[in-house]
Amino acid sequence: MQNQVTREQMIQNIRRAEPVFFRNTPRPHLVLGETAAEAGVTPAGPADAADRMKRAEGLLSRLFPDSSFAGSPGCIESPLRALKGSASLLVKCDGELPIAGSIKARGGIHEVLCHAEEIAQTAGIAKPGADLLQLSEDKARRLFAEHEVCVGSTGNLGLSIGITARALGFRAVIHMSRDAKQWKKDLLRSHGAQVVEHAGDFSTAVRVGRAASAASTRSYFVDDENSTRLLYGYAAAAAPLRRQLAEHGVYPSGDHPLCVYLPCGVGGGPAGIAYGLALEFGADAVESYTVEPTQAPALLLAVLEERYEGLHVSDYGLTLRTDADGLAVGSASVLAGPIIGALCSGLYTESDETMKAYLQQVYASDGLRLELSAAAGLGGPARRAHINGLRTPAAQIAWLTGGGLLPEDEFQHLLA
Repeated sequence: MQNQVTREQMIQNIRRAEPVFFRNTPRPHLVLGETAAEAGVTPAGPADAADRMKRAEGLLSRLFPDSSFAGSPGCIESPLRALKGSASLLVKCDGELPIAGSIKARGGIHEVLCHAEEIAQTAGIAKPGADLLQLSEDKARRLFAEHEVCVGSTGNLGLSIGITARALGFRAVIHMSRDAKQWKKDLLRSHGAQVVEHAGDFSTAVRVGRAASAASTRSYFVDDENSTRLLYGYAAAAAPLRRQLAEHGVYPSGDHPLCVYLPCGVGGGPAGIAYGLALEFGADAVESYTVEPTQAPALLLAVLEERYEGLHVSDYGLTLRTDADGLAVGSASVLAGPIIGALCSGLYTESDETMKAYLQQVYASDGLRLELSAAAGLGGPARRAHINGLRTPAAQIAWLTGGGLLPEDEFQHLLA
């Protein structure tokens, strides 16, 4: 079993880029109770996001007629599968989400729809709570063409925002960090998005993008470091997951919790999922764990230091260099960080080599094609098993966050 490690020893291990596991003490009352507003979230947010996505199904089906939607046309949802190569691990296959091929489809599409609906309502061509199919009409598209949507990204959020914004008729400007893969930039440009490449990291891309967007009254910036619209889009995954778990005969409880392993970059995705699950099942019935690269443990350091602003992994001698581009983030989200600190039962790190081994294993056993970052959580159950005194899970889920749009040559490189 895992030996007790002091905070100082753990930080020294982090500095050496060694894989670590931090067992956190959740304080869910900070984000689920009366102080939730102080954390910047509201329990009504995920339900509102789910309603908006439901009202958008006809619109998304029309805008993306060639996409493969789960269930009803226009539905942004992914399958929950049992791994053939594991007796106890389920996988949530967000790489199969339509349109964007990653978990970012949940938050990114939702935020673009929020903005489009807001503009349309202000112009008097849409009513609150109405079906969003009308946003595909010519008068809406002419209106959207006068506006710009902007985001800073390492890759997948940029794809989600850019593809959706362009489909609606917006101009899209995507600021990409040095870690972004060339194929993602090429794909965005093929959809008509403007890609601005940066020599700096994710934080640089966000900072420059935010400033450029602020200079125009017709530009809307999707702020991955501080967006509740993104977070609620992710959180809306919880209710459909309850139905999927029931199909597998899984009913989480305080005695037997649902354990979920979430790859973590800036933190918005895992914070949203953890928040939605805590609302849906109750905080005591869920154990959420985040996993980051050994060279980019931004959230782990923020939680350890209890400092969610002004902290960068380079302060600890880390390079931020990882092939898991979706996780190549040096500073935690000021919104997501405290939520993860309040809800997560543990935070841990994996090396690129270990993630690559997981990726290759699930391809060999189950034929799953993943991006490197999506494979990060597959070792979660083994890492958790080394901790004393934990409850027996009702089920364990590795959230497979991306890979649906991965070109074949890129995937073959990961198998080499």
